[in-house]
Amino acid sequence: MNTKIIKLDINNKMYETITAKQGDTKSRFLLFNLLDGSIPFSLENRSVRVYAVKPDRTEVFNDLIITDAAKGYCILELTTQMLAVAGTVRLELMVIEEDKKLTSNIFYMDVKESINSEKAVVSTNEFTALMNGLAALSEYDIYKSNAKQVPGIKEEVSNLSSQLDNMITLKLLMDIDSTNYRINDFIMVDKITRLQNIYMANFLRNLRNGSPVTIACMGDSMTYGHDVNSEDKRSADTTPCDNGSRHSFTRASITYPESLQKYLNKIYKNNVTVINRGYSGDYVKKGMERWNKKHNANLTIIMYGTNDSRADYVPEEYRGNIDEYLKWYEQAIIREILWGKAVVIFTPPKLQSFGDLDVDTFANGLIQLCKKYNVPYIDTELFTINYNNINSDGVHFNGVGYEIFGMKSASVFVSENLLKPQYVKGGTKLLNRQTVDNFVVNGTYSYSATSGAYTPSELNNTGGSVLNLNPGSSITYSFYCEEDDMFVIPYIYTGADKIKISLDFGLKAPENSIDASIGKGATPLDNNKSSLEFTNSGTLLINKDEVFTNGVECLRIPTKGWHTLTLTNEHSQSTGGTLVINGIEFMNYDVFASYVNINKYYRQNYLKYTSHPILGDTASVSEIRIKPIDYLKLHPFYYLANTEYWRNPPLQLIITDYLKGSIIYTFTIGNNSDTTMFHGEKARLGAYTGGRTVSNITLDNDTREIVITFNSGLTNKSNLLLKLV
Repeated sequence: MNTKIIKLDINNKMYETITAKQGDTKSRFLLFNLLDGSIPFSLENRSVRVYAVKPDRTEVFNDLIITDAAKGYCILELTTQMLAVAGTVRLELMVIEEDKKLTSNIFYMDVKESINSEKAVVSTNEFTALMNGLAALSEYDIYKSNAKQVPGIKEEVSNLSSQLDNMITLKLLMDIDSTNYRINDFIMVDKITRLQNIYMANFLRNLRNGSPVTIACMGDSMTYGHDVNSEDKRSADTTPCDNGSRHSFTRASITYPESLQKYLNKIYKNNVTVINRGYSGDYVKKGMERWNKKHNANLTIIMYGTNDSRADYVPEEYRGNIDEYLKWYEQAIIREILWGKAVVIFTPPKLQSFGDLDVDTFANGLIQLCKKYNVPYIDTELFTINYNNINSDGVHFNGVGYEIFGMKSASVFVSENLLKPQYVKGGTKLLNRQTVDNFVVNGTYSYSATSGAYTPSELNNTGGSVLNLNPGSSITYSFYCEEDDMFVIPYIYTGADKIKISLDFGLKAPENSIDASIGKGATPLDNNKSSLEFTNSGTLLINKDEVFTNGVECLRIPTKGWHTLTLTNEHSQSTGGTLVINGIEFMNYDVFASYVNINKYYRQNYLKYTSHPILGDTASVSEIRIKPIDYLKLHPFYYLANTEYWRNPPLQLIITDYLKGSIIYTFTIGNNSDTTMFHGEKARLGAYTGGRTVSNITLDNDTREIVITFNSGLTNKSNLLLKLV
């Protein structure tokens, strides 16, 4: 015996062709699940019939048995007459209610020829529905009342129907506030998925168009901002929860929802409100009971698992029980969607632990659940990897940690990153295409096409597209790094007197994964800078050639995961000083190092510098800085190793004061800014009068630049020559 399950939209065409075998008897059944879109088509107080035309033009008009009227289930036996003739049978279902009739679209059944077809029954019309009437005992009525006629069919249909129920419906485990949904109601999974798609699309549309939006963050102590140890902790939040309970624990100087709002409003012009629905000690079921009133957010972030997986105060029936965890998590998702909110799932944050796998294993269980409802799943463990001193205890963050967590959360919502993550690795280039490159501009800007742009002319045939950023404005790119230790190079030019480039909004940068893997040549940023500022008196140009040839500094991203890069035009005037942006390029450490090392090991005999641009310039010059990318061309100095700097050879600095004389200094490169590097003697050559002398030579601990400081400032044009002794 064979039963095929068919989901049939009563209003749409069914493209699937049913297959059966000629001459089969009482062995083939079709279990229909009638739908109106994705909603079950009720068969309450209705009957269902099939009208079929066989290949030989004879007809069938039979009843179907309704197995579950509320959910639209009915079963059709493929009778002997329906399978009497090989070929294509045309069928349609008819739903009847008193004098009303609704007919489905025509669908088809391919009856395969049997090798003993010559013994098949003679094909005739079969009108059991007309002959017997709605209440008569047709062959289906007999089957329905006497299971012995077709052994096992009732049990199989029941089992199949139950399995189908589990696939497409879910029972509510509690009442849904402000709706008509009540405990034990069944909800169509397809409906929840469809609503999630609509709500998420609307949320992102409003966010990107600059309309006000509200985000609710639902979770445990990590959402509440629990912190009982830090000096800058705050008193407990006095706002009552939905069920009347109140917080009893102190919280950090900033919570992740507050940080999320702070950094989203830097991007979206203060149009984002974030509400905190977290509570210390909650597990997912308890959280649903505590926050049981409909709220006004457009999107809800749910983050549970830290307590569900392991906390000894969670009731035994829920503690460490993945089945209960996922069951109630699913209920939480459905409730938020029935409230009209899009849903995003955050995995529980990384613990300050070496071997506690409980939280991680629970987080893994959410992946398939999120796929079921098209809910975005964000792995938050990567938000805080390689950060030192961000915890207040082994589980909770301090204010720095919560702020970093919220800042990284904000990066997920930049442009359409949430649904279309911008994955980058070495060689990836992002331009300024609003639907492609995941960025948001804050302030005023314009686009132009120019033949001199580095970008292709895909958007305008007259030239490549560049973004012109006006003073006081910024652009923020958001992306997901697939590699550790990547450099990011902006391709820009500007007449602005100041611009700023910030990684992750300029917050504390994470550490390198393995410091020893970072060589000398490619690490002018070994202290993990998170922002750079460029002052400019002419035209500033940054590109790959400027970085490798002229030593222009760029930022390094130490860890994979979610990051943002913000370029800000801080020109001091309200007009002029436009920042022209072509795009940004990512380069992995090894490639970057190879470029630097080409310059590093291209030996030069000397380096030459000039104090003033023209002879008549009398501006006071207090210092001259020599970058590592320059002095490493003289020799592979130990400018990073704290214990090996004594091996460095001496350098000779010759300063020639125009028309007045020369002076020579000898020094070695030390290990940090606290170590003076002026170790030699000075010798006067000729009549040296009126010139400025050097007061000190040091190494800048942040930039590793050699800093030459002059007494009282150098006002005469001078040439400086640096060479190995």
